[in-house]
Amino acid sequence: MTPRPSTTHPPAVPPPPTEPHGGTAPAAEAGHIPALDGLRGCAILGVLLLHFTSAMGAPAGAPARLVKQAFSVGWTGVDLFFVLSGFLITGILADARGTPHRYRTFYVRRALRILPLYYGFVLLLFVVPPLVGARAYTTPLEGQLPYWLYLQNFWPLDNAALDLAAHLWSLAIEEQFYLVWPMVVFTLSRAGALRVCAACLLGALAYRVAAVFTVEDLRTVYFLTPGRVDGLALGGAIALVARGAGGVARLRRMAPGVLAASAAVLAGAALHPSGFNPGGPYMVSVGYSALAFFFGAVLVLALDARATPLPRLLSGRTLSFFGRYSYGLYVLHVPLIALARLAGISPDAFAGTPWELPGLLGYTALMAAASILAALASWNLYEKHFLKLKARFTYRSPAPFAPGADREIATPR
Repeated sequence: MTPRPSTTHPPAVPPPPTEPHGGTAPAAEAGHIPALDGLRGCAILGVLLLHFTSAMGAPAGAPARLVKQAFSVGWTGVDLFFVLSGFLITGILADARGTPHRYRTFYVRRALRILPLYYGFVLLLFVVPPLVGARAYTTPLEGQLPYWLYLQNFWPLDNAALDLAAHLWSLAIEEQFYLVWPMVVFTLSRAGALRVCAACLLGALAYRVAAVFTVEDLRTVYFLTPGRVDGLALGGAIALVARGAGGVARLRRMAPGVLAASAAVLAGAALHPSGFNPGGPYMVSVGYSALAFFFGAVLVLALDARATPLPRLLSGRTLSFFGRYSYGLYVLHVPLIALARLAGISPDAFAGTPWELPGLLGYTALMAAASILAALASWNLYEKHFLKLKARFTYRSPAPFAPGADREIATPR
């Protein structure tokens, strides 16, 4: 795989990088920001470590409990993905304003990146079990339909097969965002689009605060688009502000204060009975918004290699590797956990024994290795061949908000 060109000093208006999930940037592409791959790497590592360590039900010993508790915050990786996706997708759209066939180009390029792996996985999930007689994993049509339509976050169903796809709720939110956001950025002025971002931020917060007083099971709010759109909107706002006069400098000045304030709000979870629980009233009401602003500030700091050492730390090979393959890792790691359990591989076998902590860590390492191999195989044998078609769909005129043209990103997941 050809290495990407490095960018020691990002341009004044940071454009999105090209092909983050294992693709390569053209040699002429000067806008790639390696630190963003690292941020994606942090996000996917949080999710992976959460799910792998959660496979041990109830550790008896304090060391294993501490490890599991430390990685329990990995659910916030999805919130980081939302902020990154909002920033990068909005950047693509803003730079494509005024180009011919911009709607078609955007949707086709997104489809070629996202749909092959997603629908390939969904097809296997729903078609293979009845063929092999696995009744427990056979899903009726009414259970399948939300997944075919990217609406699974609104209709969570109790089914063994759907447990293998429970993590796909976040992809549904992002796909719903992709469907409507081009109309916002392409049809409104930059100021108008920023007002929509502000409305999404305030609307999501109001929706969740109301839910705390009206919804019995707040865990459902975690999966619903109206309560999760603020991360995407904040990322979009950062991209739009960065493309205005003096926008990058303004963001840079604001970032430290926003980081400190949002961190203080998140620290307040320790004083609330529900703590950092994503389905608890504190996180549902103000915590999600605080996470969005916290990760938004981190994103801004990651854009400028001259301001802090953060971009250099995020540009390391390990984090960049996980960031490049984050989409495949996200989609494939949950079914691998289920397959391992069916094969009798589970950290629960070590629970309550002297090998509890080594067993949990060994299981985590094994599942990480299996997920990496699966993501690499998926990319090299399947996904990248669809991406070759993207050369037929390019943005054909310079961007009005920032220099440069055909740039692409991927979503996480």
